[in-house]
Amino acid sequence: MEDFEHQTKKYEEWENSIEGIFYNLTFFPDATLEEEQDKIIIAKTLKRLSKDIRDKVLEEIIFIVTGCSTVIKLHFAKSRDKFVEKNIGGRTFFELNVPIIILNLGEHESEDEKMNTVAHEIAHYILKHEIIIDRNFEREADNLAVEWGFGKSYKEDDLKGIDKLVHKNKKPASED
Repeated sequence: MEDFEHQTKKYEEWENSIEGIFYNLTFFPDATLEEEQDKIIIAKTLKRLSKDIRDKVLEEIIFIVTGCSTVIKLHFAKSRDKFVEKNIGGRTFFELNVPIIILNLGEHESEDEKMNTVAHEIAHYILKHEIIIDRNFEREADNLAVEWGFGKSYKEDDLKGIDKLVHKNKKPASED
């Protein structure tokens, strides 16, 4: 019995190590060397989160590390199945029903800045934010990331820029 308990403890230690977290992360697609380093940043970020949040992220999210702008894409469907069958026009399609976080960490210089961004995007997921550019969502995600012990991802001037972008893209009510 002691041997089983010892093995279980060893497995839990490994599972909560950077290597164990990295092993359990879901990424798509294969990555370049720079993207591999960013994957390690994601694992380090997850290691600093509580086990409950880390387990939720490892179980539910696919990460894509790429050169595009930092984006979060969330699918909140009623079904918790990873694939949802849809019948459209007599044809059957399968829709991937998992949250995806797309990250571009290359725009940040320090490891801390990269980890702040990862935590911020995970916070969007935990807070169930939809894909809407909204400074309140950004503040909420930053505040949660700060509660977790990370720095803010946005400066106040960045948030003002979001407001300008949103107002610029809004149509006047008479155009609808």
